[in-house]
Amino acid sequence: MEEVAAQPKIKDPKQGRRYDLGVFELYDRHYQQIINKEWPSKPERVIELIEGSEEQPTGNGKTARMVDLKDGSNSGYTTNSKKAKLEALKPQFEDLEARHEFQSYQIVRNGESLSPDTSWTGDLLEELLTLQAQRDAFKEVARQAREKIELQKEKAKQEKQENILKYGLSGKPILGPHKGHETDFKGHPNAKPVEVDGQHISLHPDSHIPYLDEGPYEGMILMDYREMAEQWRKDNALDEQSIEELNEKRLADGKPKTNYRSLYKSKGVDEDSFPEWPSSARKIDEL
Repeated sequence: MEEVAAQPKIKDPKQGRRYDLGVFELYDRHYQQIINKEWPSKPERVIELIEGSEEQPTGNGKTARMVDLKDGSNSGYTTNSKKAKLEALKPQFEDLEARHEFQSYQIVRNGESLSPDTSWTGDLLEELLTLQAQRDAFKEVARQAREKIELQKEKAKQEKQENILKYGLSGKPILGPHKGHETDFKGHPNAKPVEVDGQHISLHPDSHIPYLDEGPYEGMILMDYREMAEQWRKDNALDEQSIEELNEKRLADGKPKTNYRSLYKSKGVDEDSFPEWPSSARKIDEL
């Protein structure tokens, strides 16, 4: 092993490397190997592998708690007894520290010195640098995975904002699944409206009346929004009757049919045409 003048740092860094490049080549090599490892494409899975997870799917409709990933135990719900990577390092550090402490005080016990030698040398130093590189690199990979998740969330949030009223006021809510009809709910009378024209819909906790909870018409009950949208479509010749009449003419001229979105884009309708809040439209907190 090459001689090094520097002594290792025991306190973990907040993030990234704890040693500058070139201080300990052994540390550099192990750290980079983990950073360059081919990790799963899903950042959530990367964090799960490194730190464990609150609930681990088992494939049988149940979940195993974090303890199944962290302490290596095997519950009746899963056969996954592999520890999360950071958790698996803990006993290795504990064993190494115990051996180092014994070595430090051995020279006192042997009568060779009045105080223990707490320096790290030889095999113990190599083991420490290897474990430190692994722990630091795992933490850094998890940090980068969290950063990716935040970027994905920000991108999704931006796309969500861009989709609000992107095609004007169609007034047609998207229906979500309900218990008992998770896979085939379209048009079912009990289906819950979840979105309309890119705007999320919530249900009042007491009355269960649906209302828009974002966008320029935030707080408007869905019933009034749909009435407002219907009038706006008529004013801009985007209602079903206008589209039907237009398609009859297009077919007579040998042209393909159009639909609401295509017509909206071709007409060049913009936000200036969107209606102000009608005096008849009610807010959910006013009911």
